[in-house]
Amino acid sequence: MGMDTFTLTEARAQLPLLLNRVENGEELTITRHGRPVAVVVGHAQWMKTARYEVLEEARSLRKRLDALRERPITAESFPVVPGYDADAHIAEIRESDDPWERVERERGGS
Repeated sequence: MGMDTFTLTEARAQLPLLLNRVENGEELTITRHGRPVAVVVGHAQWMKTARYEVLEEARSLRKRLDALRERPITAESFPVVPGYDADAHIAEIRESDDPWERVERERGGS
């Protein structure tokens, strides 16, 4: 099964037939002004592709995390934010009855 090409005009005129072909496993290219603009694939194939991309990204993140786990944690491992006082921030959170409620108020929530 190869990939056939159709102009936009042809695709409009034959859409039900083209959908039947895609449903049977074919992949079709649609062109506009002689340039490919879309590839039509069946839903199952599209889902496989979408899942594959997500899985590849997850694998990449896992490799990065594993590499970071092998590095020792040092003060240099963390970025320095000018003007940020972590001790004051922690004290402020501990003083609050409900720190999450305070965060919501600051964000303009309840």
